[in-house]
Amino acid sequence: MNKPPKATFTKGVVRTFAYKVEGLEAGFHLRGESVLIDSRHKIDAFKATAKRTHVDAKGRATLAAVKEWVKFFQPTQFFASWTSDSSNFKDDSVELWYTEKDHEQATA
Repeated sequence: MNKPPKATFTKGVVRTFAYKVEGLEAGFHLRGESVLIDSRHKIDAFKATAKRTHVDAKGRATLAAVKEWVKFFQPTQFFASWTSDSSNFKDDSVELWYTEKDHEQATA
């Protein structure tokens, strides 16, 4: 039996990632080319069926805003990737894809 995915939040020099997607390896973005290609297919498939939102990060650190959104809404799976905050750049919002528990699962 597969373990459920674990939420991962990683701030890099160039890109920041926040994700919890079934079948997506933690740290995929730090691995070799074949892992990146396989991961890209999994991310694209997830995005094709997931809901999409924008997380407001105006006036605060972007990663902190995404973590707060995830903690509050508790999606079953999610994915976001954006240009990392720096002294020269900061996004006011981040695009995030997510799935929720079905109503039946939530009441079971």
